[in-house]
Amino acid sequence: MTRRILSQGEQFPWRVAMTRTALSDTPGEPSPVPSGTVTSGNTPDLRDYDVILANSSAGKDSQATLDEIVRRARELGVLDRVRVVHADLGQVEWPDTIDLAKKQADYYGVPFISVARPQGDLLAHIEDRAVKQILKVQESKKAAAEAAARGEPIPEIHKAAPAFPDAKARYCTSDHKTGQVRKVMTDLARQLHESGQVTGRPVRFLNTLGIRAEESPARAKRIPYTHDERASNGQRHVDQWYPIHDWSTADVWNRIRESGAPHHWAYDKGMTRLSCAFCPLASHGDLLTSARLNPELAQKYVDLEHRIRDMGVPYRFTQAHSMEEILEEAKALGPLRDDERVPSGGCPGGGCDNFPEGEQPDDDVETDGPRHNPISLGIPSIPIHRAAAILSEARRMLTDRRRVYR
Repeated sequence: MTRRILSQGEQFPWRVAMTRTALSDTPGEPSPVPSGTVTSGNTPDLRDYDVILANSSAGKDSQATLDEIVRRARELGVLDRVRVVHADLGQVEWPDTIDLAKKQADYYGVPFISVARPQGDLLAHIEDRAVKQILKVQESKKAAAEAAARGEPIPEIHKAAPAFPDAKARYCTSDHKTGQVRKVMTDLARQLHESGQVTGRPVRFLNTLGIRAEESPARAKRIPYTHDERASNGQRHVDQWYPIHDWSTADVWNRIRESGAPHHWAYDKGMTRLSCAFCPLASHGDLLTSARLNPELAQKYVDLEHRIRDMGVPYRFTQAHSMEEILEEAKALGPLRDDERVPSGGCPGGGCDNFPEGEQPDDDVETDGPRHNPISLGIPSIPIHRAAAILSEARRMLTDRRRVYR
């Protein structure tokens, strides 16, 4: 599916307001990115920014964040600078997610942008990552054997990174969300500069996220309003803001009810989180509920586990549970009735390990690097030519998404 951001030559409908923090005004020469936030203090002045991005997963925290942004922007007369951006995760998202994200944007009269990783969805990414890790392990074993035969120091054997995302390798977020939203920023900054609406300085972005302190100790330590140096460059200055950082879950739902905007039906079935239907960081109760509601997608994850296992690597959905085990447990419970809601975040009768939404590390994580010892994972040794053949065959399969995943 082709994702449209802005067509060539299309102009933005707003005029860039004068801001209180002066940068370079030299025409055609954007100034260096300043080290601090555009607005001084602990809270941004929305009038100081050319573009206000509201990241939306269509989940409850994104929805409450959007409502808060819209309220403040209306009061300050800068609603026309707000854009909702949704990172489309494809088939791994809950059904109706992208449509709901757009409905929520339309509800507030805010333009909607959808963007997706062009190399393929998360299931394809996981499989490609697995075969690459196998090849690296076998190549490093071959190099070690050759060094030993020559009597040279033996190099370290490559330690395979996990195929599925986990708390230490959350490439699902960095590659499929954060990285794609930055491409949107690049396109918007280019359009504003080319149209002449911003000249002589970087475009000022306020990137907003629905992150709350109550979600986890790590998120509680975050500073709600900061400069995002990694996302900034000579063409754009990016500050990051968590408008509902100090809100409770009750605050979030009270605001959603007050707003009247639609929320996702998965919450009505007992889910505590949204976005990916199956997140390795979700509680076991949420995974069971999702499997009962999305058995066909769960089976695709099971099939993926089997393909990775057939390559010679016993990778599982999580270290605690394989998706095959989760699906079997869900089948034993049976599908959820239309009028049924599972209590305690998806755990029948309560008692499951229900983590708060967002019990996870920072979004911008490294996507590569050693994580686990291949010996401890039980990875068998296979000839390097076989690993290369596996990689070649996997790449051939990945070019035909329809046959492999649909």
